[in-house]
Amino acid sequence: MPTPRRYATAIFGMAILTVLAVLGGCADRPSEPQVDGILLAPGGGGKPPKVDQADPPSAPQDTTLDVRVLGSNFDDGSTVEYTIDGVPQAQVRTNAVTFVNESELVSNVTIDLDALVDLYDVEVMTTRGKKGIGADKFAVVEK
Repeated sequence: MPTPRRYATAIFGMAILTVLAVLGGCADRPSEPQVDGILLAPGGGGKPPKVDQADPPSAPQDTTLDVRVLGSNFDDGSTVEYTIDGVPQAQVRTNAVTFVNESELVSNVTIDLDALVDLYDVEVMTTRGKKGIGADKFAVVEK
């Protein structure tokens, strides 16, 4: 009859073999991150963007304007979205984004007449799949 110590050693050995078998099954899966089926660069694609400010910081309803988004770690192809509590607002939409450099984007934005008068978060998504959020960086004001 095995002693309790031998029994514990046998259980531990089986646990190690199970872990190794599970890890071995992961070997043929890609370890690089993916976003919507797009394989990103190994290592997660670098630093996330940081949104420091929007210039101008506000605009009235029923207008279209260019908003400078200032921060860091932007790349050519970054997108800009205006959200409230993480929810995109259809009445405040980005028409186009121009990459100026890694610390500036220009977002052409249309603000509908029925857009909520509120503070909006400015969200930047890079082509590397990294997101930066500038909380309450842009305001829609009454016309």
